[in-house]
Amino acid sequence: MSRRALRLEAGELCAAAYSRRSARRGSFLASQTIRRFLAHRAALFYGLGVLTAVSLIAVSPANADTVVPVTSASAQNANDWVIWSQLGPDATTLGASFAAASAGSISVAGALGGSGSLVSVVCPASPCSWGNSTGFTAGDSLIWTSDTGNAGNGPLTLTLGTAVSGAGALLQADGPAQFTAQIEVFQGATPLGSFTAVSDTNGDAVYIGLLDQTAANITSVTFSITSCAGNCADFGIDTVELTATTPAPSPSPSPSPSPSPSPSPSPSPSPSPTPTPIANALLMVRPKALAFPAQVVLGSAGQTSPPRFFTLVNPKNRNQNAPITLGAITPADGEFQSSGCAGQSLPPGGTCVVSVTFTPGSPGAHGSGITVESNARNGAQSVAVKGIGRQGVLLHRPPALGFGRVAVGVQSAPKVLTLINHNPVTMNITGISSSDPAEFVANTACVAPLGPGASCPVTVTFTPGTKGLRRAKLSISDDAAHSPQAINLSGAGK
Repeated sequence: MSRRALRLEAGELCAAAYSRRSARRGSFLASQTIRRFLAHRAALFYGLGVLTAVSLIAVSPANADTVVPVTSASAQNANDWVIWSQLGPDATTLGASFAAASAGSISVAGALGGSGSLVSVVCPASPCSWGNSTGFTAGDSLIWTSDTGNAGNGPLTLTLGTAVSGAGALLQADGPAQFTAQIEVFQGATPLGSFTAVSDTNGDAVYIGLLDQTAANITSVTFSITSCAGNCADFGIDTVELTATTPAPSPSPSPSPSPSPSPSPSPSPSPSPTPTPIANALLMVRPKALAFPAQVVLGSAGQTSPPRFFTLVNPKNRNQNAPITLGAITPADGEFQSSGCAGQSLPPGGTCVVSVTFTPGSPGAHGSGITVESNARNGAQSVAVKGIGRQGVLLHRPPALGFGRVAVGVQSAPKVLTLINHNPVTMNITGISSSDPAEFVANTACVAPLGPGASCPVTVTFTPGTKGLRRAKLSISDDAAHSPQAINLSGAGK
């Protein structure tokens, strides 16, 4: 029996184990509620004697870097990880390209041969879609390079935003038989090296990695299956281990030699420091930046935006299985306010959502950051925030006032100019005046705060002093854009 469960179809249940090397979607019995696939593992590789468990093939580097193979996660000496649970829960469908990030905030651009690959959780976790497997840890999230048909989307290429000195991962082919995995690393377009690893006859997962002992020069890495029973473009890959700094040529695991009885006052024989409170517990933040749409501001009073959110994640995998205690979550600028998650404990696999709002205090661009404190190994994390304050405007109806012909010395019938604050914040009107107060007189109580959505009338009369066309402007001072606003007034004396 295979180790991987069926990919869930909409409205269907996975009910039986099935052979990984079989046609996953076309060769199983269907019913309205349950699809079962039963298959027996073929007796493959008859006549083979002792098989090599891991086979390395050295490739000459294209430059002078010293690149060495790695066959276990412990030997990778990783200090950063790309954890696939960030892409979504079990059965999340991926496109031909996707964006991710390492726990240490290195950006990662993934490229596959096509769309339809899955995030696949290792059973017996629930839900899951990759059966129990020697090598993979139950509950780990894999990328399964399947497609929507009966083929695969491998190889998988990861381009890193920051160069590293090492990368590796556990791989397993889709068929329950021996396979050969390959890793290739590059500096830009220049190959640095590659090697292959051959699994056991059961097709159990194998670790395959590389370390550049010269410098942190690796900018991309490609994982593939080069030989297998079935479609070699169809495989599972676990958490990618990254060595973010150049490794020491020979990291000595032996205890520090301190036989000398004591210049040190401490009687403790152990030279090692107190262990970190959480080994390999890294806090992930998604996304790492929030952008807010423009919000209206009048004077120093701004409109508060709808909230935007970022998520704090404590990924659970074989490298990390401890709670993280969150500390203060602090915006550096009071125009951005956050709520939620501060002081909480995140269990392994747990998440917490932080809500952020933006209230500009002045027009123009605003940018800042929010710091998330925790006891995670990677320390305080930051989220960049930015938004724009857009100065509100004053509306008036009608756009101008015309009084027509009025007898000299006679006051006209009043005309009304309506001021409208259509902004979501209060507008302060500080003055209304006529450029010709002898002939055009404004009467109003509008020199006051005007609330959101409110309006106010300004009454204007015209008393011509002489015959002929007369013009003036009504000036309105406020904290809106284009203040003072000028409204044209006209009339003629007869």
